[in-house]
Amino acid sequence: MNSSGGWAGWAGRGGWAGRGCWAGRGGRGGRGGRGGRGGRAGVALLLVLVIMIPGCLSTGDGAGGDGAGGAGEDGPGGSVTLVVWSTFEANSLEDEVFLSAIATFDAEHPSITIDVSNRPYMQAADSYRVAAQGGEAPDLMRFASDQLGQVGAMRVNGYPLLEDLRPHLTPMQRNIYDAQALSSMRVGDDLLALPASLDCVSLIYNADIFAAEGVEPPGLNWTWQEMLEAAETLTHGNQVGLSVPIKDPYRWLAIQRGFGGELFSADGVPTLDSNGSAAGLEAWLALDQSNGGMVPTGTSIDTMKNQFREREAAMIIDGPWNWATYSQARINVAQAPLPMVISSGERISPMVTYKGWSVSKQSLHKEEAVELALWLSSPEVQKQFALQTWTLPTAVAVQNDFEVAQDPVLSGFLNQAEYGFPAPTTREMSMVWDPLSAAIEQVYAGQMSADEALSAANQQLLEEIGG
Repeated sequence: MNSSGGWAGWAGRGGWAGRGCWAGRGGRGGRGGRGGRGGRAGVALLLVLVIMIPGCLSTGDGAGGDGAGGAGEDGPGGSVTLVVWSTFEANSLEDEVFLSAIATFDAEHPSITIDVSNRPYMQAADSYRVAAQGGEAPDLMRFASDQLGQVGAMRVNGYPLLEDLRPHLTPMQRNIYDAQALSSMRVGDDLLALPASLDCVSLIYNADIFAAEGVEPPGLNWTWQEMLEAAETLTHGNQVGLSVPIKDPYRWLAIQRGFGGELFSADGVPTLDSNGSAAGLEAWLALDQSNGGMVPTGTSIDTMKNQFREREAAMIIDGPWNWATYSQARINVAQAPLPMVISSGERISPMVTYKGWSVSKQSLHKEEAVELALWLSSPEVQKQFALQTWTLPTAVAVQNDFEVAQDPVLSGFLNQAEYGFPAPTTREMSMVWDPLSAAIEQVYAGQMSADEALSAANQQLLEEIGG
């Protein structure tokens, strides 16, 4: 993939109508959809056609359709019911594309009924563990790579919670995916999910603000210092040059790498206090206005999103999942790789996480569940997600697809991911967040130095791992 400076923002492609049976999810709450690209013409017609398609899916709000007491039960006439837990945001564009993919599969498999219910992403892994311990796990669920290590290590009555998919796949099916994506779905030797997408953050900016104030926009070889200087120039009145959620550990991990630190050693030992980590945390927290920086004190992820959407922030660090929101606000959105740090000689490097479809070890219909997982992570479905929602693909054919390569958002984030590092698929990775969040909070509040807080967090993590 070619490296370049700032990538231009998105130009609309018009709407996309789903195929097959599509049914909305009535009665479900949510944080609000992201909205589509263009109109949603055809939905009403599809809803009318829904009754004409055999084997149509059912969807629910988690009551009665969440796998309780019967994931994978047989239906009338020998039909099979697959219970699927979705972690897409309810009523979002991703949710619509997902349901359309489900409907296509459903229409082509009249003997299979698919029961979909939504689980909030942040609580989904815990919900799955509880359900599995009660013997009520869904047949299929989407997991992130940084969750798989912990879930993969758990046992119920001596059995793992997730199916090892290696025996179910041919070499050709495995070769669909990028090698790193497939590796990130492994725990030990077991392949516990089929990779359907990847995520990372990048430097996103409002190109119009830079142009209006005569400031050179971010480029491939931008440095941390150049970013700070541009941010200071662009900070005045109600406008901030840079808006980031200072207390977010996920974004700080990119800074840690840029300043020379490592999250884990080569043999998997936690190294939150590795050389450069304290310097990275000090530089990160120095961005806060209370420490003389330009980022308003108390900025959260939602604050950052709102400031950028309202044209009150020139730059943010965010992922492709919010690009549609910014584009709909008619902002001239652009992006560039995160900058270099001169003192370390390293680039600020985001953690790259992968999301994939896992099959429950408890499923009574593993063959059908694997077939659905293969479809949901197939090049065809990945391309639909990529072009409609800017979801980054893991299928090699889609990454090299002409339309994907020509899309400045997709190619830009895929280029940024090449500078990133994959989230370790280990139990230890899933345990990082609480100690690290506490360390950031302690330094932010002035209770401990960066060295002290990170050393304490690392020791706590080592003890929890050993315990």
